[in-house]
Amino acid sequence: ARFAPQRVTVVCGPGNNGGDGYVCARVLADCGWPVAVVSPLPAERLTGDAAWARATWRGAIEPAVEHGGTGLLVDALFGAGLTRDVDGPALTAIRQMASSGRPVVAVDVSVWGRCGYGSRARRCEPGHVDGDVLPREARPRPVARPRPRR
Repeated sequence: ARFAPQRVTVVCGPGNNGGDGYVCARVLADCGWPVAVVSPLPAERLTGDAAWARATWRGAIEPAVEHGGTGLLVDALFGAGLTRDVDGPALTAIRQMASSGRPVVAVDVSVWGRCGYGSRARRCEPGHVDGDVLPREARPRPVARPRPRR
């Protein structure tokens, strides 16, 4: 394992990535890790997997990222499907993750590392998060590479 058990904060968004975040938090907690869950958006803004997974989470849910005592952050806020501007509490959470100085594990492609997702994602550049660990699917796949022409 790359990380030893330590206090982890999982930052959950309103959609499928947020749902993955709640499940990640539950699995880590079941394995004995101390887990804090942050949802910068109110429950009524959650859809699909995030709404279901939030309802099954047994712990507290905080509205803001707190750095105290956290050794690791999990970015489950947004992913590759983001096509809108990020503002308000979600942008605040991004800036809090970026300024934390803690390692960030991205559930999906860390949109903040590239700030190129969506037509207007560049607004997040002042506080972007570079995912220290990206999911395997975020890395180039051999079949995705063009073959040389003969």
